[in-house]
Amino acid sequence: MKKLRDILSSNNIQKFTFSRLLTYFIIYSVWGYFAEILFGLVKTGTIQSRQGFIYGPFCPIYGLGGVVMIVALQYFKKNNYTLFAGGILVGSIVEYLVSWFGEKFLNVTWWDYSSYPLNINGRICLLFSAIWGILAIYLVRSLNVSMDKIIAKLQNAIPLKILKSTLVIFCVFLAVKIRKSSKNLYFLSKEENP
Repeated sequence: MKKLRDILSSNNIQKFTFSRLLTYFIIYSVWGYFAEILFGLVKTGTIQSRQGFIYGPFCPIYGLGGVVMIVALQYFKKNNYTLFAGGILVGSIVEYLVSWFGEKFLNVTWWDYSSYPLNINGRICLLFSAIWGILAIYLVRSLNVSMDKIIAKLQNAIPLKILKSTLVIFCVFLAVKIRKSSKNLYFLSKEENP
């Protein structure tokens, strides 16, 4: 088995900057919000607010999942089989940890797969793990390649100072939203469990 140092120094592994990863997080959090609305519409026939714990058009599990998958799946890019398996593994780990964190620290349950076969503590199940595998192939082979092209065009068309300023403003906005949402969740949990 290759050592981690050899894997990370391989020409196959893409290098990422912090600002690029933050950009991915924002893009995929917003994309996830709309994907969740579409999923809810297909599942229930009605439009529902399916946002996470951050107010606004963000579903941070998609942002986190996207960033972790983009970085972690670099080693699995050899073929679609390894990418699928890596997507199942990485996606399931992220989904389990986010669910556990929400339940233990925020007193919220964002999803419950206990009615699905082959689930673990209702946090992950075989069906959605397989979906993570399929999403990994699409993300690495197509979607993120397109995102990188769009980001490159923006970097060429818009001065770097403006792009960085926009990213900083967005991060401040996101931090304020996270703080406000966390306070609201805290007070809500106090009302429910006096």
